[in-house]
Amino acid sequence: MKNLKRWAVVLVVLAVLGGVLELSLRAVIPSAIEGGARLALRVPQAQAVTVDTEGSMLLNALRWRVSDVTVTADGVPLAEDVTARATLEVGSMPLFPAFGKLRDGTASFAVPPEQLDGMVRIVSRGLADWGEMRDGELVGGGVLTDQQFDLPYSPAFEIPYEGAVGLGVEAGEIVVTPSDVIVQDQGPVGAFLAGAMSEPRSICFADRLPAGVTLTGIEVRPSGEVIMQAALSERLLSSPKERFRGTCQ
Repeated sequence: MKNLKRWAVVLVVLAVLGGVLELSLRAVIPSAIEGGARLALRVPQAQAVTVDTEGSMLLNALRWRVSDVTVTADGVPLAEDVTARATLEVGSMPLFPAFGKLRDGTASFAVPPEQLDGMVRIVSRGLADWGEMRDGELVGGGVLTDQQFDLPYSPAFEIPYEGAVGLGVEAGEIVVTPSDVIVQDQGPVGAFLAGAMSEPRSICFADRLPAGVTLTGIEVRPSGEVIMQAALSERLLSSPKERFRGTCQ
């Protein structure tokens, strides 16, 4: 009987210690993940970063890896007037993210509808300054000027234009496919501009994201919300080079 009581006491003590360790790990490890994600995404301190994990943190600690991690951050800067809500999902990562590799990491960046104009400026290289959804299709436009184009012997001009904008991603770059471009000028300059603005083009986005984040897809929803998908490098949280902004050639 005494042995049973001793074992009962031992089990209670172990349970209490396990609970204390679980709580301690849940305080320390998500904080380390949050810090790495905040640094990589350049999230301002005023914006929230939340970390959710699945399962027992104590069991994760015994495996030295954390499984099924979701990081959500608001206010991720993509341009001067464009911020996104970022969601990072990782299959597993090291117990302390500064050491080791991520596995099965993906991300999404959601730009709200009220910032659609800013996204249109990015994908048009500043040639368009507004965007809106019409019948489920993205339409953008602005005013083209002689200072934006190298046209010998051309007089000064300011010509409004608009057109539908198709977006995709190839090799980490945003591919812009214009269609139905309308230029408010019927002369030779207008014809040239209509042709120039109808040409597909690739827009490098790497300098707006950490080097360890590569775009894989983009979608414009009927509401005007822009969703970008990305893949995460295994070393995103452990290598300073992967956390620095990428570069465009």
